[in-house]
Amino acid sequence: MGKGPAKVSVVIPLYNGRDVIAETIQTVLTQTFKDLEIVVVDGGSSDGTGDLLETLRNKHSCLRVLHRPGKLGLGTAYRHVFHLLLKEPYDRYVSMDADLSHQPDSIPSLLCHGVQDLPETHSMKEPMEEET
Repeated sequence: MGKGPAKVSVVIPLYNGRDVIAETIQTVLTQTFKDLEIVVVDGGSSDGTGDLLETLRNKHSCLRVLHRPGKLGLGTAYRHVFHLLLKEPYDRYVSMDADLSHQPDSIPSLLCHGVQDLPETHSMKEPMEEET
């Protein structure tokens, strides 16, 4: 992309994640990389997740919510969102699970090193060591 800070999209697909999504969004917002948009793809949740996401969208200007008509699977959720996002001026994409099994504080390290620079043995459960 052009000059200036990278534009990053953090993609979070979920289904019936009402109990976890607010904490997940807040945790992503508190990591150190700030120039990002959070895109949550709701797969037609039946537990009120969609309504909660709309409330959260009004609270966080960097949050975009995509509502899908039903539970169509994780793979189709990713295809749907990336089909849309690839038409927009993002430099990087990061996918996160809604249950925080991926640690949002790893986002800056992933963006700094780039996927091609990650050691093959790197685990998302352990932070990467700083290079000196």
